Amino acid sequence: MHFDLSDDHQMLRRMVRDFVAARVAPNAAAWSEAGAVPADALKAVAELGLLGVRVPEAVGGAGMDATALALALEEVAAGDAGLASVLAGHALCCEHLLRAGSDAQIEAWAPRLAAGEVLGAWAAGGSDAEVAYARGVLRGGAWTLDGQLPWVVAGGSAGLVAAVVATGPSKGTAFLLTPGAGLVALDAEQPLGLRSSGPAHLQLMSDAEVADAARLGAVGAGFEAERQVLPLARVARAAIAVGVGRAALEAGLAYAAERTQFGKPLSAFQAMQWMIADSATELDAARLLVWRAAHLIDEGDDAAGEAAMARLFAVRAAEAATDRALQMHGGYGYTTEYPVERLWRDARQCEVGEGSSSALHQRVVAGDLLGGVR
Repeated sequence: MHFDLSDDHQMLRRMVRDFVAARVAPNAAAWSEAGAVPADALKAVAELGLLGVRVPEAVGGAGMDATALALALEEVAAGDAGLASVLAGHALCCEHLLRAGSDAQIEAWAPRLAAGEVLGAWAAGGSDAEVAYARGVLRGGAWTLDGQLPWVVAGGSAGLVAAVVATGPSKGTAFLLTPGAGLVALDAEQPLGLRSSGPAHLQLMSDAEVADAARLGAVGAGFEAERQVLPLARVARAAIAVGVGRAALEAGLAYAAERTQFGKPLSAFQAMQWMIADSATELDAARLLVWRAAHLIDEGDDAAGEAAMARLFAVRAAEAATDRALQMHGGYGYTTEYPVERLWRDARQCEVGEGSSSALHQRVVAGDLLGGVR
């Protein structure tokens, strides 16, 4: 499959890359330390239109495609993968709303999400009632929700959460939840990586009623809707991993050129050249897998297997690239003086989400080839 990015794609890529170089990368370490991206940075991101990439123009968005989202997320992740994770969670909230929401829900929320007036978050239920952390019961026209939505990216700062809870045997139902309406954010333990993504545990209060108007889609259709969003979620995660790996490769190249040993730069040593070549090759392959999966989504394919394949390979490529960059820096790689230790942690954290790369995604890829469950 040949990829020829459109002029709009190229323009978006350049715009985001310039923004990241000026506003994101210089602040990434501080944001990671603080455990959150500041509101003014999110406002600047919204002004670029990055919070409405996939939202149709008719409701205030940019009306672009999954490929555009992947390009933007890679660029942002090369500066700060935590911020990229926040943008991905917001995009998935929008995606779920646009796929399953009523006309009234879309009209009420999509323009506000696209403009950055409200930050969205996506709390997947696990696609299975047996493993869902939260449950809901309909009583007298209103819902009682109980349980916890763990590790929701930007959970403490999101103004709208698209969440799926178990509502019966093998059945889940999605809701649009807002802070204070039976939803309380609890601080999560500080993660190893992606710290600026501001994850939080969201507690559903059983003593609060949620109106049926907050239901997103049909009763019992939540897990199926979630499965329809998952390919885009996996493409997003894969794009973020490529961005992290690319940042590590660029850091390694810069260090190898400036650092000397035995009278010559590290880049002159064959061992360093091999690491550089392997990282560059694997990341290019990962990027092409991301673009293929995104393109298939844009063409209307469910792309379940291709998205899982991209997610599986890209995370592995990022982990390998950051590990090599760490080795190239020697002892300095373990200090905060250089960014590679943060990039290594971010790449490792990319493994977590949408299931384990080494298990669930291999199962999805194999299932797609064998015609089994996804």
